[in-house]
Amino acid sequence: MGAFTFRLQPVLDMRRREEEARGLELASALRLLDHEQAKLTELRILEANALAEYLKIQKEGRLDVQVIQWFQSYAMSLTVSIREQTKQIGEAQRETVRRRAALAEAARAKQGLDHLKDQAKAEHRRAEDLAEAKVIDEMATLRHARKL
Repeated sequence: MGAFTFRLQPVLDMRRREEEARGLELASALRLLDHEQAKLTELRILEANALAEYLKIQKEGRLDVQVIQWFQSYAMSLTVSIREQTKQIGEAQRETVRRRAALAEAARAKQGLDHLKDQAKAEHRRAEDLAEAKVIDEMATLRHARKL
């Protein structure tokens, strides 16, 4: 009997490449999500620093109309930026979920073919064992017939 060859090997190879590609896409989506979350953290730090500066000026009694207007304008722009960044994070999270699902689907598809390959390999081994046993039986029969 010849060496084992899995007739669906090209399909299995394609599924492995697809799973790898889906894994890379998930990694990219996770990097983007981390980046978006870091931007939100920076915006919140800016907001906290601006509030701290405003409170410091207020405590020192140096509060005037210009400072109040500046703070209100700056705080409003930061609030809008934070809201927008939160939306970006939501979209990045949804994309990450989609990519994770695509990876899981690709893994299931590959796993099914891996299982078929294992079954085919086991069947090939059984067939080889049977053929070998048949040859051994024939040799034993021939030896026994020669002795008679």
